[in-house]
Amino acid sequence: MIKILVIQSPHYDFCQSTLIEGFKELELQKKVKFYCTESSNYAKINGLYDNTLYDDKVAIKYGKEVANLIIFCSNQDVKEYIVEEISKPDKTIYIDGEDVSKYRKDTQHFSLYFKREMLLSLEHQPNVKPFPFAAEQRYFQNLVDKEIDLCCMFGTHDNSKEWRRWI
Repeated sequence: MIKILVIQSPHYDFCQSTLIEGFKELELQKKVKFYCTESSNYAKINGLYDNTLYDDKVAIKYGKEVANLIIFCSNQDVKEYIVEEISKPDKTIYIDGEDVSKYRKDTQHFSLYFKREMLLSLEHQPNVKPFPFAAEQRYFQNLVDKEIDLCCMFGTHDNSKEWRRWI
C-alpha cells in the first residue's frame, strides 16, 4: 500500500480537490493511505471522514518516516516549509496548477513535475508532464445510466489571461 502525504492549499482548488477525491477512492479500495496538511479540498468531509494531520510536526514526521510519496501542490498559503523540512526530492511530486505557462518552481527539485498550462511546443525536462483538468464526482452525482456527449469551452472572463483568447 502506498502511503501519501499531500501538502495542499487551505483554500479551494479545483485540481487539488479532484486529486484528493481520487486518493479517497483509492483508499477505500485499500490501494493507498493518505493524509493532508489541510482539511480543505475533500481532505475532510464532516461526519464521513477526516484525512487531515492538524499538527505540522506530525505531518513532517509522517513525511520523513512513513510516506512513500509526497505530493506538493501550488496555490495560496501552501505550507512550503513542510516540504523543505521533509527534504525528500526523490519522493516528492509537484503539482503546478498555475494558470500561466511559466514554471512556478525549479523542475529539477522534484522527481516528477506536473504542469497545468504546459506549452507542448516548448522543450521540457523529462520529469515534466502535462496536468490536464478533471471533473469532481459532484458534477456527476445525479447521472444514472445516461450517456452524455459533452463539449465545453473555457474562455477568458477578463483581460488578465490574454493567452487564452487564441483558443
